[in-house]
Amino acid sequence: MRRNWIKLYVDQCLRGSMFDELEDPAERFVFFGVLLLAGDSAIDGKVCLTEGLGYTDEQIAALLKIDTGLLRRTKAKMVAADKIRVAENNIIEVVNWAKYQSEYRLSLIHISEPT
Repeated sequence: MRRNWIKLYVDQCLRGSMFDELEDPAERFVFFGVLLLAGDSAIDGKVCLTEGLGYTDEQIAALLKIDTGLLRRTKAKMVAADKIRVAENNIIEVVNWAKYQSEYRLSLIHISEPT
């Protein structure tokens, strides 16, 4: 389901392990970019064109307007830190997506209720 917004945890982003796992600010941008692409996907929490087909690294780099080398380096770090999983068909799944983005549907229901 495509989303209008995604949730970021301020404390975890500023003081959590992300700064140790992704020391380069450009790498942190890639992580946020992957979260945004997962939020823009028709498949919840996955960066992909269809349910069975992911983007190439070159396509993702173009979407994020970054160098392919930066994407590949950061992808490897995100996999090692268990932030994402990458399937053979290059579908990127955000680990814990359902846990951290769980309030989206509840917010949509609340917004659509008449006051």
